[in-house]
Amino acid sequence: MREADAGLAVKELCRKYGFSEASYYGWKAKFGGMSVSDAQRLKALGTIGAFNVLGSLFFGWAGGRWSKPALLGDIYIVRSLVLAWYFNAAPTAESTLVFAALMGFLWLGVAPLVSGAVVEMFGLHWQAMVQGLAFSSHQVGSALGAFGGGYLFDLFGNYQLALQVGIGMGLLAGVVQLCSSLPRWGGGLRAMAGSV
Repeated sequence: MREADAGLAVKELCRKYGFSEASYYGWKAKFGGMSVSDAQRLKALGTIGAFNVLGSLFFGWAGGRWSKPALLGDIYIVRSLVLAWYFNAAPTAESTLVFAALMGFLWLGVAPLVSGAVVEMFGLHWQAMVQGLAFSSHQVGSALGAFGGGYLFDLFGNYQLALQVGIGMGLLAGVVQLCSSLPRWGGGLRAMAGSV
C-alpha cells in the first residue's frame, strides 16, 4: 500500500507481488488506515497464535519423552521469568515480538502435558471429567486474577503489585509442580521403619 501511495500503479503492484486488484482494494479498505502500532499489535497477536501451535506440538512430543509434571513446572517458572523480563524493561517492537513468541510457545504447551498427566493419574475413563475440572479451575483462576489485578490497580494506580504477585505465584506453582514430580520412596515412612 505504501508503494501505491508513493505512485506505483496498482496494476503494476499487483503484477509485482502476484495478487489481484480486488485483493488489493479489499486489503486497502480493511487495513489502509492502520497505524504502525496497530500493525505491530496484529503482528504480535499472529506471533502468539503461530507459537501456540509450535508449543503445543513441541510439548506434546516432549511429554512423551520426559516427566509431564516436571515439564509443567518448568513452563510455569519460565513463563514467570519471561513476564518479569518483559514488564521490567522498556518494551520495543522487537522485544514485544520476542515476548509474544515466548508466551505463545509456553501458553498452550501445557494442554498436551495436562491431558497426558490426567490420563496417567486417572486413566482414560475419567479424562473428560478431570480435564473439565482442571480447565474450569483455570478459568476461575483467570477471572480472579483479572479481578484482583484491577482491584490492585484501583487501590494503587498501577499494576506493579499485581505483576509481582502474579510472577511470584507462577514461580511458586512451578516449584511446587517440580517438587511433586520428584520420585517418591516406595512405602514411605513405614517401609523405612521396617528396614531398620
